[in-house]
Amino acid sequence: MTETEASGLQAAHGPLEDQALVVAIQRGDAGALDVLVRRYHAPLTQFLDRLLGDPDTAADLAQETFLKMMRALPRYQPRARFSTWLYTIAHHLALDHLRRHRSRQARTDSLDDPLRAGSEPATEARLTSDTALDRVAREDVRRALDSLSPEHRTVMLLHYFEAMSYKEIADTVGCTVGTVGSRLHYAVRHVRRELGLVDGDQAGSQHR
Repeated sequence: MTETEASGLQAAHGPLEDQALVVAIQRGDAGALDVLVRRYHAPLTQFLDRLLGDPDTAADLAQETFLKMMRALPRYQPRARFSTWLYTIAHHLALDHLRRHRSRQARTDSLDDPLRAGSEPATEARLTSDTALDRVAREDVRRALDSLSPEHRTVMLLHYFEAMSYKEIADTVGCTVGTVGSRLHYAVRHVRRELGLVDGDQAGSQHR
């Protein structure tokens, strides 16, 4: 399958499933690899940018993620969704970077719709209301997210920005589903408190 053939199949039948592209790549199809990288390059870079607060480092780590992906694909077994596996690679690289660079940097990413009411999965309580968020400056939202630990910020970004389930997040970060729920619960309450949307004594204590 060439890149042109892959594009033609997408036009005729809709986007190819990740797993179909992976199988094609494992057979030596460079065109399928191009399709897969284009599919995930922007969202993966944005995830890393939001997590690290450094667009240049995010771009570098995204490239490193894809390099590791390409080296590992011949041995890849679909025990989880491909996107979960890919974000696991990116998450490990980000944690390694944070361990090497402890100092926080100013966040420069754009925090758009995923933090606005109505964009969360239906099973989650709304983070806040439209009118409340409209009263909060973007810089306040950035500071609130940046004040979270990397572990709590990661689960929040994966859930609200990448629409991952608790199980997918657990597979990505290497913890239990219960820990994901605990971290996400704390993260949401912490951000709401930082934005002045709840009383300080409702924020609870730091979870795992």
